[in-house]
Amino acid sequence: MRKITGIALCLLLVLGIWGSIEAQKVKTVDGVKIIENGKKPKPPKGVPTKFSLKVEATIGYDDDPDKSLAEVGFFVVADNGRIYTTDVKDRKVKVFDVDGNYVGQIGREGQGPGELGIPSVIQLTPDNELMIEDATNQRVSFFTLDGEFVKEMSLAKSGALGLTTLMLDKKGNFAGRQIGLEEQQMYMELKKFDQELNPLFSIAKTEFAIPNPAAGTKMDIMEFIQVYMFDSAGNLMYGVNKDYEIQKYDAEGKLFLSIQKDYKPVKVTKEDIAEFEERMAAFSGMAQGVNLMDLFNFPDIFPPYQGFFLDSRDNIYVRTWEKGEGEDEYWTDVFDKDGIFFARFVHKSELRIVDGDRAFGIEENEDGFRLIKRYSVTWSK
Repeated sequence: MRKITGIALCLLLVLGIWGSIEAQKVKTVDGVKIIENGKKPKPPKGVPTKFSLKVEATIGYDDDPDKSLAEVGFFVVADNGRIYTTDVKDRKVKVFDVDGNYVGQIGREGQGPGELGIPSVIQLTPDNELMIEDATNQRVSFFTLDGEFVKEMSLAKSGALGLTTLMLDKKGNFAGRQIGLEEQQMYMELKKFDQELNPLFSIAKTEFAIPNPAAGTKMDIMEFIQVYMFDSAGNLMYGVNKDYEIQKYDAEGKLFLSIQKDYKPVKVTKEDIAEFEERMAAFSGMAQGVNLMDLFNFPDIFPPYQGFFLDSRDNIYVRTWEKGEGEDEYWTDVFDKDGIFFARFVHKSELRIVDGDRAFGIEENEDGFRLIKRYSVTWSK
């Protein structure tokens, strides 16, 4: 949307409605409100812009391996204060209390009802149950917060090669990526589904070459960076790795907001690649002996951002690839629910949850373990 010819620009000036909010530009084109945040946008006056975190607890580190986290996947924090997290390397769902004490695990390894293969995504349902996505068994299983098995739903009915990374809205509808083959290419298509996993509409489809180690064909590893989630109103937020843009679709699949920002491109270094290779090597055993690095290559430039999430007020936290001065530090941009930039901070944490004055994220400790941290949050002007 940014690369506009002179003729198209003239049309936009006629059809669009332009406004100025500090360093942001706002326009409406074909019913879509576009927020253009500059490279260094000024936040609105009077809004708290300084964000700080203080570690209160570490979750997932213990001398007993069964009570530790080998590789954190997704995690949720329930109203009972417990933290439920998938350990994709240990193939378990582990439960901790809010202070980091190990409580137990959900399910057991296997293929039967209530059993799990490789649990990946975990979500809280509108009924306050746990929905656990099982990559190897191609299904989602539902449990109570106490670990009692409730039901399961097959993902095989979706067709194609598979349906992955399911997200839930407050009505129990799903969003997920459908992976398939088409004319000697692979594709990922983001779709919204109803409560029975019947497709409602498609948002975006991305095609890429099929990796083939024998032929030397590899896939850009960054092409998998597609982020999506529902906000509190049931709108679907979507971002892809090509542009610094987050799109917002209503419950019927209509695009109505585009949040954009100029950014500083970050080069991929040899050190970055070595770090990725080290982490990917740990998962090669889970891929039936395949060396995952034989399937992927790296671009020269990182995508605009690593990912984003929404806090309890629908503010948008976008973790970029721009590094801070400290080890493992990255800059995060913060936008309000309407897409107006208002804060920027640097931290080691890969934040996942911000709810009022508390937050949860993932940090790597001195021994190289990625652990969940609980923080207190302070906003100031």
